[in-house]
Amino acid sequence: MASEFGAIRKLERDQLLSRLVTHLTDCEPPDENFGIALEYCLYHTQYHKFLDSSPQETQRLYNGLFEKLRVRGQLGKAKAVQSLANLGAQLVEKNISEGRDRSSLMADRPARVLHLLYACSEAPLSSTYDSQHVARVVEAATRSLTRPPQAE
Repeated sequence: MASEFGAIRKLERDQLLSRLVTHLTDCEPPDENFGIALEYCLYHTQYHKFLDSSPQETQRLYNGLFEKLRVRGQLGKAKAVQSLANLGAQLVEKNISEGRDRSSLMADRPARVLHLLYACSEAPLSSTYDSQHVARVVEAATRSLTRPPQAE
């Protein structure tokens, strides 16, 4: 028999995936396509083992993307990618300097988020680029880096 924690976790996961399927497909629960999509998501989240990412691997991915963009003359995008990768590295180092060791999930969270963003980007070389938006995001994240840690 499953534990109460496991049952609650499964219920929450099912609800989140149901909302995700509804959002992505515009199908509602009585629809057959909704059921198919939900079953697909449930199966793949239950049986898929997600690869772990490391900050070094993520940095290599972004360095490679930076080089591709630079070679193809997309210098604005290249600078934005480099800023994003540098920001991720700074966040990892900040987490480590605040007492979280390297093996901690919290220390590597920025690298994991960057790795996810990289995996979700379909075609970064042919995507549109808004330099003002990127500048605002990097500026806001940099401000959060320089903010003193709050007492818990």
